[in-house]
Amino acid sequence: MAIQKLNFIDSYDFSNMGFRIISKIINFISYLFNLPIRFYTVLSINYYLHCIKKNGFNNVLNIKNQEEESIEGKVVCWNIQYGNGFFRPDTFAPMIEFLQTQNASVYLFQEVIISREINQHEILKDKLNMKFSLFNASKKFANLEYGNLILSNTPIDNIIIRKEYQSIDINLYDNPLTLVNVHLTCDITCYRQTKQLDYLEKDMCQKENGCLVLGDFNLPPWSKTIKRLRNNIREIKNESYTYPSDYPLVKYDYAFMLEKGDTKFPNISLNVIPDINYSDHLPMVIQISKDTPKLR
Repeated sequence: MAIQKLNFIDSYDFSNMGFRIISKIINFISYLFNLPIRFYTVLSINYYLHCIKKNGFNNVLNIKNQEEESIEGKVVCWNIQYGNGFFRPDTFAPMIEFLQTQNASVYLFQEVIISREINQHEILKDKLNMKFSLFNASKKFANLEYGNLILSNTPIDNIIIRKEYQSIDINLYDNPLTLVNVHLTCDITCYRQTKQLDYLEKDMCQKENGCLVLGDFNLPPWSKTIKRLRNNIREIKNESYTYPSDYPLVKYDYAFMLEKGDTKFPNISLNVIPDINYSDHLPMVIQISKDTPKLR
């Protein structure tokens, strides 16, 4: 399937000095607009770590590891905001207990932290009884890393790591499938997300098998970039809003399927689970049915 390139302005040549100056000006404006978001992120993470130092996290460590077998083809995707709700700090323990009820075979998380106080990567891997994992930090603050995490019960291969997304290959029902865990920059001008999706599109074009692309795009449904993406790649549709979790007003989280070659994945369902306010986003649950046709 041919995909239209998602450049910011397709008709411009980035080697043109004039456009490069305009691009730098837009980047600077974008940076100024997003300073409050950066400040909120740093402040909320530090408050969470303060809660851990004060109260400990035995409530997390005392949770028993997952015992039930995972459901093949079930994927949970969630921006967990480092175990904090929109108005509720330190929700990591009930978050894990909810995730254990899902019995997914793959988990895609955004906004996971690793610090001296807590290693959410290892805790989630252990408590959900996952065999394979991939973490990459999109941001680093002193002794803290903050980024995306993939957990899988089946081996992962062909890893691609970018600052804003991770890509892995797994085997599902004897079919190769690429999973892309997306967390685009929160830029109210939408300029940075558009550029980041351009890199993502290039990586997907190099894949020979189908790609399931999902996560927190930080783009509302009416944005030009999401509309163009919907025109080029099949969206796994669910019209439920995903943010904020306490009273959802907008959709920032999406799932798309790029079908390639003879591998088709027509039977995919997507549910947004309501009333789970352990993060600022609601979780997405994707089920790929067992009758997905095999490669010819």
